[in-house]
Amino acid sequence: MYIRYLDPEHSELWVADLDASNRLKLASGAHLQTRDWGTDGSQVSFADGTRLYVAGANGRGLHEIKGIEGAAGCGAWSVDNTRLFITTTKDAIWTANVDGSHVEKLLDRGFLATAVSPDGKYVLGSIDSGTEVGIYQMAVADKRRVPLLPGTENYMLRFTPDYKSFVYAVPGRGEITFFARDGEMARSLECRRLRSNYRSPSPSPTKGTLSTFPAICQRSSTFCGDRLRLHRARSLPR
Repeated sequence: MYIRYLDPEHSELWVADLDASNRLKLASGAHLQTRDWGTDGSQVSFADGTRLYVAGANGRGLHEIKGIEGAAGCGAWSVDNTRLFITTTKDAIWTANVDGSHVEKLLDRGFLATAVSPDGKYVLGSIDSGTEVGIYQMAVADKRRVPLLPGTENYMLRFTPDYKSFVYAVPGRGEITFFARDGEMARSLECRRLRSNYRSPSPSPTKGTLSTFPAICQRSSTFCGDRLRLHRARSLPR
């Protein structure tokens, strides 16, 4: 999924296979931004300005998720692809069914939600600036923010395919860090160097350029970074 910028007021959302085949335009708008793929790859979420949309990867079923206050900064999918957990202005966390029904604010003072547990009971994410930087979780039932790794700068936390670990990039350092859930304390187990081929896109896209962000695919076992660390960490509550 990527954005093609035509000029400052016109952009297009496209999907394609990794080899650039089977390209399909899903939407046109003034200020389009990618959000996230559904877990089975059949749907995507994206924003146009402050509005959040969902569409099928086949180009069908485009609709807006209405009733959310503030600009939608992220949209994490439940494993069964029925719910979105949406972060808005000032890190408020909302939830909505993918069809746009049952919109609800869960937390006023939350974090950037980017990962959902398999049972849908916990949401993970991060705060990447200010005095409360770190990795956090929220239990959906009690709507409470709990720090997991306070003080840890990170970018785009994801679960690994088996959901026993989560992985995140450390901004500006080229690191990717793995955390396992079955240990008592977080400690480094392994460190080795990898070569990173990613280069950050221009912060001000020019006419005809493409823009996306580095994401970790749940169906992929390959991760790129300058350094790779494997850690054990405290188990998430059941």
